[in-house]
Amino acid sequence: MKYLWLIILLGCNKYDPDFDYQKMLQATVRLQVSREDFVYFGTGTLVDIGYDYPTILTCGHVLRGTHKGDSIFVTVYQNGKVRYVSGIVERYDTDLEVGLVSLESEYGMKPLKLSRYYPDDGDTLVSVGCSGGDSPTLKQMEVIHSDPGYLKCTKAPAHGRSGGGLFNDDEELVGICYATYEEFDYGVYTGLSDILKVIEE
Repeated sequence: MKYLWLIILLGCNKYDPDFDYQKMLQATVRLQVSREDFVYFGTGTLVDIGYDYPTILTCGHVLRGTHKGDSIFVTVYQNGKVRYVSGIVERYDTDLEVGLVSLESEYGMKPLKLSRYYPDDGDTLVSVGCSGGDSPTLKQMEVIHSDPGYLKCTKAPAHGRSGGGLFNDDEELVGICYATYEEFDYGVYTGLSDILKVIEE
């Protein structure tokens, strides 16, 4: 049943037993940001980027309107259980579409790594996101166009997946979801070079 569930989620014909999909799901969180008269849902990924505190990587526009030190709601999903915690906005860049949120603890999650390699056109990748503010799900897609700061991939992401991670077959993060083009059925992701610019500020 576990293998069947993963095949359905990925929409693919084969399940790769060497690929730890659960590892990506359990490093993914839902972010909830209050903006005046509405609440905005996005996605983030716990990543190991060498900071001295647990760090969630998301896109810049999810945090738009917040300030450094602001508290936001974070939903952690671990082993079938849901936990609601607070995250602190560290910084974000809406031009580069990268944001950083700190946590007090990893809350049982295991941080994922950034890839050292850029994906190529035609590569198959997996995105994880909270469609419509729901719990994280997986999507398999192909790279249409790749450059160091920008990735264009098949399959338009649903609203709520903004900020979610894009992963290669080494389970390393290569991009962050930030835009959807439903009429053309593709999504746009921040690439590694722009991610590193914000991390290294």
